[in-house]
Amino acid sequence: MEDLSKITAKNIVALRTAMKMTQFELGEKLRYSDKAISKWERGEAIPDAYVLKEMSVLFGVSVDYLLTPHTERHPLRSSTRRNNRVVISLIFFSGVWAVAILAFIVCLGLRIPEWRIFVYAVPVSLIVLLVFNSMWGTRLRNFFLIAALVASIFVAAYFALLPRHFWPLFVLIAPAELIVCLAFLLKKK
Repeated sequence: MEDLSKITAKNIVALRTAMKMTQFELGEKLRYSDKAISKWERGEAIPDAYVLKEMSVLFGVSVDYLLTPHTERHPLRSSTRRNNRVVISLIFFSGVWAVAILAFIVCLGLRIPEWRIFVYAVPVSLIVLLVFNSMWGTRLRNFFLIAALVASIFVAAYFALLPRHFWPLFVLIAPAELIVCLAFLLKKK
């Protein structure tokens, strides 16, 4: 009979790789270091019950699944779950743009050609993507979404103030993006 720590290690590796996660990304989601994840995956230790429960939720399997041997590489549910997450994110993203188009059509009907609605829809749709990526995605993708969000907010503010020619507003984008970059360089313990 195979050792429980080796069985758990194989299952964690299979599930993590099936979800295309690095040890670092899994560690971030579980609030553990990549060194702890590596130790679990080598079978040198078994995560405690709380962490096993967190992993089961993250991977979409039962705690029992993590502790028992399997012949298949990973459960079918993990790829289905990942696909469902992408579809859910795209539904909400599309919903933002559907509302923007509807608002534009209403403005056209009222003879108010308000094309800036689409400019304002960009930061809103980025916020939607950021929310879903924060739940299910990677830290690196969050970085790019936040950087794009900051830039789009400045652009939307510029278009909101258009008649007053607030072009110096664009000068603020560089330090704001620098703040975003520096914030992502901070490490969690």
